[in-house]
Amino acid sequence: MPPKDDDWPRPLTKEEGQTIELVLAVYSADGKMSLEKLAEEIGYSPGVLSAVFNGSYARDGGRTDRVAKRMKQWLDRVRSDDLAIKRPSFMDLSVAVKIFELCTECRNGRDIGYICGKKGVGKTMAVEAYAEAHRVSTVLITCFKGYTSHALLAEIARRFGVAWKGSVPQMFPRMVSELRRTGHPLLIIDDCDFLGTAIHTARQLHDQADIGVVLSGTTAFLEWMRDHNSGTIGQAHSRISLVLAIDKISYEDGERLADFYGMASAALRKAWDASGRNARELVKICRRARRFAGDGEVEAAHVDDALKSLLPAEL
Repeated sequence: MPPKDDDWPRPLTKEEGQTIELVLAVYSADGKMSLEKLAEEIGYSPGVLSAVFNGSYARDGGRTDRVAKRMKQWLDRVRSDDLAIKRPSFMDLSVAVKIFELCTECRNGRDIGYICGKKGVGKTMAVEAYAEAHRVSTVLITCFKGYTSHALLAEIARRFGVAWKGSVPQMFPRMVSELRRTGHPLLIIDDCDFLGTAIHTARQLHDQADIGVVLSGTTAFLEWMRDHNSGTIGQAHSRISLVLAIDKISYEDGERLADFYGMASAALRKAWDASGRNARELVKICRRARRFAGDGEVEAAHVDDALKSLLPAEL
């Protein structure tokens, strides 16, 4: 039974000591979490956590056991959140390697490249991973329906903290100057199918700011530019010097994704067949099967349960 207040002070139990060590290890390995943020999530001040980590809190009569209890609750929440939302890194997949290579080539050569493929092959995750890995030298923009030149320039202005003043023609030279001043960063435009005639503005930024541009979308937008290969659209189409077509992931990529979720070989084969070699579908199946498996290995039966509860891709 739990110790009463008058049982204190007492030595920490083995579990309490391991909990404190694990929290310190997680905090040290994170690299991005501040002690203040960790303290806020656990529910104690940064000073208390620091004293617990260095052992002085108990020596001064502090209730380290209570802090350890809060830490255990925090670890349980972290584990639960990881199981619920954690996704595998796409940086080591062959799809990502090819996209990274194209992005780097466009950045260094200041070319315009086009990544085209069906939805769900991992284009978005790969360009997001690239932008995260090269935050200083990359601007990633995601288009939406009805995207305009105003929206494109306004987003770039927001990224660089430039106040919007005036019209698009007035802001355009300011954005050109900003892109030049900040070292000619690579501009990645995801979901470029929604870019429409604003592709002309992207092409002008490429020409005047001397930057590389990577467009990521489907073959439909590339065909649309080709079919309107005159005037400003034709100028943009003619600037595309690198094209990377990706329709499906390889089985080796599928193995890497499935291994992240602890999939047995039979489970992987079933999930792979059901995914249609689509990265997004495979991840959905694996994540759902992982939930059914709990803490154990994901078996084929768990994949069957996942497939019954997921919306079929064709719907």
